Amino acid sequence: MASGTSKTRSTQVDYLDSLLYKAYTDGFIISFRSGPRFVLAKSAFTSITLKKSFLIYIVILATLLFSGTKAVDAAGPEGFTVSKVVQSSADNGPRVNLTTINGSFATGNDRVLVYDRGADMGESSDWRKATDFVNDTWLFDAGADGTVQLAIVFGKEGDGLVAKLFDDQDGDGNVSYNVVSGSPVIKESDRPTVIIVAKDGWWTKAGKINYNLDIKVDGKLQATEDFDLDRYKHEGIIDAETHVRDYDGDGFPDLEWTKTFYPGSDRDNIIRSHIRGSETKRLPLEGYAFYPFLKASPRTSEIELYTRSMAPIQIDWGRGKIASTGEFISSRWGGNTWFIKAKAHMRGEQPYKLDFENPFGFYDFSGTNDGYPDVQVRLEYNPPNDPIFNAELGRRFPKPIETVRYSWDIDHNHTWDFGLNLIGRHEIDSVVEFPEFSIKSIPYKEIPNWVKERKWDVANLVIPENGYAWTSEGVYEGQWLQSRDDYVTGFSDTPPDGEVETTAGVGFRVEYNYQYQRQPMLYLSPIDNRIHLLGASDGHWKIDAQRRLEYEDLNGDGYIDQWRLWNSWNEADRGVEANETLTYSGDYLLYSGAGLAAFAPATLPTALYQAAPPGNSEEWASFGQALKKYGKEPLPNTSLMSVFGRLSLVPTVINGAGLSDVRMTQKGLSGWLVIEPGFSKSGALLASEGTTLAPGQYMFRGEIPLTIRKATGPSLSLNGGMQLSSNAPSEGEQVGLSASLANSGEKTASNVLVTFYSQFGTDDPQVLSRSFREIRGGSAVKEDTVWFPRQPGEWRIGVRTEYVDAESNEPRVMEIESTVNVLPWDNAGWLGFVDVSGSGKTVLIIASLGLVMLTSLAAGVVLLSTY
Repeated sequence: MASGTSKTRSTQVDYLDSLLYKAYTDGFIISFRSGPRFVLAKSAFTSITLKKSFLIYIVILATLLFSGTKAVDAAGPEGFTVSKVVQSSADNGPRVNLTTINGSFATGNDRVLVYDRGADMGESSDWRKATDFVNDTWLFDAGADGTVQLAIVFGKEGDGLVAKLFDDQDGDGNVSYNVVSGSPVIKESDRPTVIIVAKDGWWTKAGKINYNLDIKVDGKLQATEDFDLDRYKHEGIIDAETHVRDYDGDGFPDLEWTKTFYPGSDRDNIIRSHIRGSETKRLPLEGYAFYPFLKASPRTSEIELYTRSMAPIQIDWGRGKIASTGEFISSRWGGNTWFIKAKAHMRGEQPYKLDFENPFGFYDFSGTNDGYPDVQVRLEYNPPNDPIFNAELGRRFPKPIETVRYSWDIDHNHTWDFGLNLIGRHEIDSVVEFPEFSIKSIPYKEIPNWVKERKWDVANLVIPENGYAWTSEGVYEGQWLQSRDDYVTGFSDTPPDGEVETTAGVGFRVEYNYQYQRQPMLYLSPIDNRIHLLGASDGHWKIDAQRRLEYEDLNGDGYIDQWRLWNSWNEADRGVEANETLTYSGDYLLYSGAGLAAFAPATLPTALYQAAPPGNSEEWASFGQALKKYGKEPLPNTSLMSVFGRLSLVPTVINGAGLSDVRMTQKGLSGWLVIEPGFSKSGALLASEGTTLAPGQYMFRGEIPLTIRKATGPSLSLNGGMQLSSNAPSEGEQVGLSASLANSGEKTASNVLVTFYSQFGTDDPQVLSRSFREIRGGSAVKEDTVWFPRQPGEWRIGVRTEYVDAESNEPRVMEIESTVNVLPWDNAGWLGFVDVSGSGKTVLIIASLGLVMLTSLAAGVVLLSTY
């Protein structure tokens, strides 16, 4: 043992000599903390001369040498520390075969017992020289209380090495074992929970960690993040297989895939297959407990996975259970990675046809390589006739269908700026080849362009205007699964009511189109200096708990041209017209709100910048540069009137006026101008047909120059009279009545009372139905009801409209009547009686009943004759 101490001391001198040379040549300094540990830091004091620094190092060297501190004590890999190494004989024999390592890997005071099974344990106080991962058994005692939370039996398997991991199975937090002839025998179970096989050893010849591994799992642990623990048991049956590969031998994994052997039905909605890939080197592995894949401290939070590369196999040290076999390639780490999660099995004929998250790509277009992506593209894919998609509804969709979530951070500040959601029916038919299998998927580098090159049925753009907390999977808001399951599949004729309202909360701006049918494209509007979805039909922005800004493309050209600001979300509280409205016709900007109306001629470009979602580094940089160049002063969301000043426009302003029913038609812009008493005007506004401005209602049109004229009042007519569903009805028959009401005037006819009635002879008229309607100028509505004539003879039926002219305050009444001869119920004779519907079914029924009666009578005669 003395020789071991001497050897360690010599190692320490060699170590400090090399450290001293490095500090002398590179200008490093050594700073002490409590205890014998030290850290190296690049000197910030470049003015210190090498001579003075050299003296400092000599003092430090002497202190360390005479304190007796061992190098192995001073600097273990992050994840554990070693305070003392003691060797002994487990069988009281002449040779050392047990190394006890005291230190910390789970708590402040832990212990590892390493038993030699290969008769090759060296005598050393350096645990690295005393132990190995070839034929030793390692027992991890978290808390150094005499219990074992994890046992690893290392051995050989052909040309490779194997590690068999045992954890607690009976719930006492301890892995029981016996020592037989100086070697531990695991009693807790005769079957390991995890088996890891390294075909080429745990390290390569170059000293790099070997990531060519095959792993088998038996029992309740997170073999994948979606592992259904309740369905698995520790019973000697393999529940999951994971394979890790480092194809280029650079010490970083390139591909990892896991097959789970789910014991339930193939129709169960669970994840069965995982594939993960990395297109870049990760940060060096850290946080392990001696064995390089074994995580030391408690489970790592997801956010740490972006900035650190932690050991993958995680242990619940308090329970003595293997918590998970990790992700050797973290599915959500880095900007150059991807993964696939499928409900389908990876078995049978190749290429495997995988569904669900196939694929999900992460991209570092900024080139920062700090672990955070700039762009994420997620596809949730269902192949044709997928037995799991909509399985709970008992229906299959014969075509492929997928949803896309496309998120990007345009300035790499770890905050998502945009989220694009798409639904389409595109089959993934390309094949991705790997050395050991092939799948139907999209190659990682092609995912963004695959999305951008296709037309999509439904689209929405989500922009977190108030900032967005970082998530590992992009912007979740805006995912309209009901639209996919019901509307795009054709099981429903209309989009789900209110889904757009519930997918994005306060602070989110959402623009959408349920009949998108185009490739995704975005543009920067010259009016509000904000990014919009090209082709969006509608949108809304929940500004705060009360206010809401709505968007609409009035003329269907793909560009938003109307903004409506409401001070209440509740439609019952907010009235008919928005508090503020801004409309752009292509020739004019119009504003209404705050007790005034404003007009200004304006010829603006359709977009300051237009581009698809960024799909590579150049597009990502261009998108960000365009926002910096053009989007510096967006239109305030609470003051639409400020658009005139921002665009240097001088509008005509009418105080005491407002606009309503502003719309775009094939003839251009139109709407209503209402001027109140006491109004005032600044700027030019032309009136046509000799109209002079005075309080009242005017119609305006968007010709150049903008003109207004006095609107004509409502003028109703009953086009085509009244229509009957039957020209020769019989008594008791249901008869449909309808009438078309047209308004050839320009003003809306409000509160029009429409009454249908019937009258027989000199009896009093009977009301059939009564309703109130609003008929806009230049439009028509159809009214209908039903009538059941109760007796034959001559009837009069009629429809009457009544309303009050808003300008003259005089009543307006219009009425039309028709005479109808109703036939008697038995007019058609016996056949009419038996076949009122004319279908012949009644005759058949009566004949059948007669046959039954005759048969019954004959049967009765036969029965009587037997007695």
